[in-house]
Amino acid sequence: MFADMDGTSTEHLREATAAWVEAALASAEHRIVVVEVDGDVVSCAMARLEHGAPAPSCPSGTSAVIFTVVTRRHARGRGYARRCLEALLEWAADRADRADLQASDQGASLYASLGFAPAAYRSMRRPLDG
Repeated sequence: MFADMDGTSTEHLREATAAWVEAALASAEHRIVVVEVDGDVVSCAMARLEHGAPAPSCPSGTSAVIFTVVTRRHARGRGYARRCLEALLEWAADRADRADLQASDQGASLYASLGFAPAAYRSMRRPLDG
């Protein structure tokens, strides 16, 4: 599915991803939702609980971070990603004060239809040497 995200080859990530998924599935802090059609996974979405300092928008300090929302190209436009997201939001509702995600241009309208709105701050990234 990574290739469906950006078209790049990711064979080198397969082993590391498998180990991460195995650990995430064993954790109460993570949730992975998939949609299968005829035995093939066509869509998935993941979430993790993030614990930080309490804030006005997150009084408990716990938020659900949603990531890796992917639907295979041939299965897009059928509501599969929406189903995954609805399941994650239901899971998160009893565990966190809010849900956060990084929206791609392709996914922004779906996220908005589920109640997501632009955050007050821009996300930025810096690689760490190490």
